[in-house]
Amino acid sequence: MRGSGLVVRLIDIVLILLMGFLLISDIVHKDQIKLPRQAVAQNKPQKQKKKIIPLKIKVMPITDEDKIELSPELKKINPEKEKSLIKLSELRCYYVVLDSVKPRKIQLLDKLERYLDSTKTYYDAVGDSLIVVINPDSNSMIQGTINLINICRMYDIKRSFLYREGGS
Repeated sequence: MRGSGLVVRLIDIVLILLMGFLLISDIVHKDQIKLPRQAVAQNKPQKQKKKIIPLKIKVMPITDEDKIELSPELKKINPEKEKSLIKLSELRCYYVVLDSVKPRKIQLLDKLERYLDSTKTYYDAVGDSLIVVINPDSNSMIQGTINLINICRMYDIKRSFLYREGGS
């Protein structure tokens, strides 16, 4: 009997609190929602949608058939002793930028960086949005793809991937 008296008191307290919350709460039935008038919406200039411009960049391995002339900076690199993966990736891969003008082969990262920066600046000025579609060849160094991703991050360029086994 002793325990049941305590439970009854707790139930009483909870019901009193519940009734108190119900009495002080603001229960109002709202019938109408005021919508903005149509004239207000017509006065605002309509914002033109940004076009998304894809820029496809292939990361390609340098093979014996490729006739790429090494820059003076890369001629100094000894692949057997080089410890920097970034320098090795410049030596062993290149980037093919497929834009609307013509395909470009870029081997040095600073040239690729300048190209992407100027391209992004141009499209920002026009009011469009640039997205880089990264297409790594299956035989290229992964570091070459990572370098491209880092450049895109540095300049706040959106990126996407297009990868098929066997290159393409």
